[in-house]
Amino acid sequence: GLPTKEMTKLAWSEQADKLNEGNSVEVKTESLHGIWINRVGVVGDNGWNPEWWPTAVASVVVASFILMVLTAMTMVKSYLHKDLVNRMLPKQAIRKLQRGQTVVEKYNIVTVFFADIVGYTGAAGSMRPAQVMKMLNELYTELDKLAEKHQVYKVETVGNQYMVVAGAPERVTG
Repeated sequence: GLPTKEMTKLAWSEQADKLNEGNSVEVKTESLHGIWINRVGVVGDNGWNPEWWPTAVASVVVASFILMVLTAMTMVKSYLHKDLVNRMLPKQAIRKLQRGQTVVEKYNIVTVFFADIVGYTGAAGSMRPAQVMKMLNELYTELDKLAEKHQVYKVETVGNQYMVVAGAPERVTG
């Protein structure tokens, strides 16, 4: 139909006459009955400020902070979990697990090397902790270099024990 020329006031504020170009905006809404023009704004010295406003703002800030802390904790936990899995499992096994596949493989020839320092307990008891850490760090750094050179998989290093596997998960020929 044709647009209606008459206007009807559906709602009116007691202070509507105080709205002007500086403190309000016109909002135009199109409908089946034509274009509705509404002037919306805030009037008064301090604007819109109900009693509950400061409490609501404080609650939102506290809730946001708690959510941020929980999110950060989840991200750190996820990173630590991923790092642990990456250190414990071969990359091939991780990829298969991520795809939902079972990690079972058959290897024809596998060698497991397990090293334990003879007399470690007695030697470590007579050394300062810093000396023990330095000795183990130097030993494991050299063992890591050898493991990388010979392309063996480092399974674990715990205390004075070192374990590597050759032929699995990467098959070695020759």
